[in-house]
Amino acid sequence: MEEDVRIVSFMGDQSGLFEDLYRCKETGRVFIRQECDDTHVRWLTASKWRGGHEADCHLREGLTLRVVDKSGSTLFEEVTFQEEGVTGTWAEKVGPFSWEPPRALAKEYEQRLGLRPYEEWKAWLMAEAEASGFAGYADNWLFAMTERKAPEKIDKIDYLGLIAYVTVQEELHKVCGKRWYSYEVMTEDLSTCLAICGYKFEE
Repeated sequence: MEEDVRIVSFMGDQSGLFEDLYRCKETGRVFIRQECDDTHVRWLTASKWRGGHEADCHLREGLTLRVVDKSGSTLFEEVTFQEEGVTGTWAEKVGPFSWEPPRALAKEYEQRLGLRPYEEWKAWLMAEAEASGFAGYADNWLFAMTERKAPEKIDKIDYLGLIAYVTVQEELHKVCGKRWYSYEVMTEDLSTCLAICGYKFEE
């Protein structure tokens, strides 16, 4: 192991904390990568607890974090340094955080296809609820009463050693009969939505 290099790979994010977790290939230790500002990040050691990992100490100055994918190919490198007036070390941001590529791709598809945002889709579908005599929870009307076809993959993105897909899914409301298409960025196994691109429907 090179003294001033740590080879790390992405292992997950901590939902709600805007932190990514990386595991060191040589030692198995977990590091936390945090947002600092638009151009800098912090790399910290992590302490494991029941709810996940907690940021501990800043990594020392002059350490190169080499981020690799599953095959060992280098994705990017960031180097920690100390700067006067800044607590601890930080590094110039080179690579993305895990949530950034899916959100950027979703925004691209929203603009490219002229998709409507979630709020407009919700208002459009809820407008039929009262007329249909529905007085229950909005989520039941929006989701539980909907028939969905299998999502169709229309684009692929590879980032931090992960794969995600842009999908389109045809949906039909079983009560009011409205039909629409939802576009999402989903995990490789299509089990989790990473970002909503938007919706296509006719008024």
